[in-house]
Amino acid sequence: MERNAAADNERMAVDKLYRTADRLRDYPGSYFPALRTAQEALEAWRTKYPLEAEEKKRIADEWQRSETERRQEQYASSFVARNLD
Repeated sequence: MERNAAADNERMAVDKLYRTADRLRDYPGSYFPALRTAQEALEAWRTKYPLEAEEKKRIADEWQRSETERRQEQYASSFVARNLD
């Protein structure tokens, strides 16, 4: 898929909102409004750039599947799974 510089720039701004909210986790009065702002910006981005949003979702889903497989394999080879603990 061809890169859309405007979509990438706006997505970086959304990511920055999430990072800002994350830094405010210890302050619920500030964290939740900042998180809501980031969530609203992400929804607006997904609406404005549906193709890019679908691509991001596909990549995230693929990573999640591979991570789940890796963890299952790791558990299967562990002492606990083999009843050696």
